[in-house]
Amino acid sequence: MGRLADLLRRPAPGPTSLEHARDVGRRLARDGASVGEALRTLRAEEQARGREPRTEEVEALVEGWADTTLGHLHRLTCEDPLTGLATTAHLRTRLAEQRRAGLDLAQAHALVVVSPGGTEGDRPAHDSDSLRAALWGAALGERVRVVFGEETVAHTASGRVVVLAHKDRRLEGLVGLLRRLLLEDGYDVTTRVHPLPEGELELVLLLERLDGA
Repeated sequence: MGRLADLLRRPAPGPTSLEHARDVGRRLARDGASVGEALRTLRAEEQARGREPRTEEVEALVEGWADTTLGHLHRLTCEDPLTGLATTAHLRTRLAEQRRAGLDLAQAHALVVVSPGGTEGDRPAHDSDSLRAALWGAALGERVRVVFGEETVAHTASGRVVVLAHKDRRLEGLVGLLRRLLLEDGYDVTTRVHPLPEGELELVLLLERLDGA
């Protein structure tokens, strides 16, 4: 109601009604409102002025809402701005897309997990500062990309680097090469291959565990 009251106090948009509707969609999307709530807000606002929203205004509102929402999701799910690596949310999306396409994830892929600190889940002692930890993760991710090329390489909140790798006869050799490269570069890490579980719930729990401490 507070959001609606604020909008109702604004002056009528006059000839710029489409811009106004688009702006309403953007602002409500930034506030976390659903598209349905945004449409109801616009309708209530226009009814208070004695008319129903025009089709063009509804379309403008939806465009504004969608542009803002998709922009936020893109920033949230695609790339960690500090490391340049994919986020775990993006990794989860990639897996969901492949499952929807009918791919048997457990047969087609595995997760190669590089964990800092010599034991899985421990950060290097010198990386207690978040910025330095991110820079360390970015450098580690670049080493991983040298070996795994165009595969999805993600950075988790726990400091791990996770690769969605094709599960084929090359995988064992690539993991061995990565271990040697990281050892030669002085990285104190553990590199393991995690099979992907068959069930959806088990997969979600695995990703949450990798993202956690």
